[in-house]
Amino acid sequence: REGLYRRLEPMLSSILSSSTGKVGLLHIDLDRFKSINDTHGHQAGDAVLYAQADRMRRAVDTDDIIARIGGDEFIVVRPDVRDPEALSTLADQLIDSLCQPIDWDDRPLSSGASIGIAVADVGSMDAEELISDADYALYNAKALGRGGHCVFDAALQQRKTDQQHLAADIQDAVREHAFEPFFQPIVDIVSGTLIGLEALVRWNHPTRGLLVPGQFLKLVSDLSLGTELDRIMLRLGLDAHCAFSAATGLKAIINLNTHPESLGHAGHADEVLLEIDRRDIDPNLVMIEVLETTQLSDTDNPTARAIAHLSAGGVRVALDDYGVGYAGIANLAIQGLDCIKFDRTLIRDARAGGRPASILRTIGALCAELGYRTVAEGIEDLGDAERAVALGCRWLQGYWIARPMPFDQMVDWAKSDQLARLSRQLRDPGDDPLHLRTG
Repeated sequence: REGLYRRLEPMLSSILSSSTGKVGLLHIDLDRFKSINDTHGHQAGDAVLYAQADRMRRAVDTDDIIARIGGDEFIVVRPDVRDPEALSTLADQLIDSLCQPIDWDDRPLSSGASIGIAVADVGSMDAEELISDADYALYNAKALGRGGHCVFDAALQQRKTDQQHLAADIQDAVREHAFEPFFQPIVDIVSGTLIGLEALVRWNHPTRGLLVPGQFLKLVSDLSLGTELDRIMLRLGLDAHCAFSAATGLKAIINLNTHPESLGHAGHADEVLLEIDRRDIDPNLVMIEVLETTQLSDTDNPTARAIAHLSAGGVRVALDDYGVGYAGIANLAIQGLDCIKFDRTLIRDARAGGRPASILRTIGALCAELGYRTVAEGIEDLGDAERAVALGCRWLQGYWIARPMPFDQMVDWAKSDQLARLSRQLRDPGDDPLHLRTG
């Protein structure tokens, strides 16, 4: 890395006086490298690095610079670029070469690469900025699907600038607690009972208006602000729970999403229990939602210990978005779980019947055997509701029931006959085949 900077900086300085010179940079990230390391060991990983580095050396020109800057990340610098299209051609050649299997210990190791491309024009930037632009293009290439390349252009420049401004605004918003919860009901559609409310974060941006999580949560994570945002939403959600009970007389569960880094943070579980106790809330009416993709399979994992601690304190814990990760069955064995929330993709795929429906039915039966309550997320119409109930899941959440709404609208919805009307639409589901608890 140091050698790269020593050679790149003078190269960029030299084009200050040139009217035509450009410097091209390709940021290469090897695909599936971590999986090879984890599956076959570090010797296999080293073999992949050697083989891929050799392929890169053979693909580039003699005047190009090639450097390894991280575990599985490389940079190629091409000086004096006359035709920027040649960089895309080079990227395609590299990808074709790097995706070829590597023979190691009489077995083929499948790797590959994604590439981000950036070009420095006359005196336009320093080394850090050029590498940052290529890195941003690489991220976009991976988001579009691995094994491709992306060029940092004016559109990506605008997006990057917008994100930089948004990142600064997010830090101000966290300091000023400029977030608010919206609420989406979770219901037992068979009995027509409101079971709980999921608190979903919204951000009233001063110029962009109301932003939903997909527009800012990744930046929150990138800035390591997830735990701080969870603290804000914990207090807002618990306060709303008290106000909702007072306004409606209902004892619904309040569901609070938790960033993966929060539960692993020392003292976070104690903070949750303390905030509940301060408000004299029954802990059994609080449910902390943990993403299925969170690493939980090791019982000595700090997050797994936090889940057990919360459960011992009477707080319910749900495994959220179940069905989108890779450790689903292993995570079902974690001590302290109370509820499994089936991701909307499982519900969507079950619409076609066949194997997806059988998988959902089998997982539901396993959850019932383990004593877990189950919630079907992403219920978009009556058909989804009927299928979920027929497959043994009567706790539902989704747009067919209600969209996320501000607190006052949530109170009005709970007082209305909307839930009873929806419940009447449902055909008679017969006996509950999984004997799911509704308490």
